[in-house]
Amino acid sequence: MKLVYSAILLALLGDCTGKSAPEPAYIIAQEKFVDVMVDVRLLEGAYSTRVTKPDTIKNQMSEFYNTIFAKHHITKEQFKSSYTYYLQQANTMANIEDAVIEKLNVLTAAEGTGAEINTTNGKDSLNSHNSADTATAAYKKPQ
Repeated sequence: MKLVYSAILLALLGDCTGKSAPEPAYIIAQEKFVDVMVDVRLLEGAYSTRVTKPDTIKNQMSEFYNTIFAKHHITKEQFKSSYTYYLQQANTMANIEDAVIEKLNVLTAAEGTGAEINTTNGKDSLNSHNSADTATAAYKKPQ
C-alpha cells in the first residue's frame, strides 16, 4: 500500500515542478503554427468585411481553410488539435499570437498599406488595411 501512495505522491510532485510536458508528436511546431495562423488571420480578416449569404461564406471559407492546410502540408485535424493544445498553454499561445502580429505588421508594411496592428488596448485591430487584396493573392489554389 505504501508503494501505491509513494507512486501517487511522486506523480503529483512531478506535476508541480513547473516543467511543462513535452509537446505531443501530432502537434504542429510553434514556428510552423505561427505561419499557419498568419494565413488564417489574413483569410478571416478579408472575409469579415464581406457582405454575402452565410451559407456561401461557409462554403468559401471551408475551401480556403483547406487551401491553407494544403499549403502548409497539414490536416484540419492537426490544426484543430494544435490550436486546442496551444490554447491550454497560455504563455505559449501568447508568444504565438505576438509572433503572428509581428509577421502581419511586416506583411502590411511590405505592401505599403501603412497598416499596423494595434495591441495597446488589449485587442488586435488593424488601423487601416487592405487585407482583401492580401487574401486574394495569398489564397490561390496550389497548382
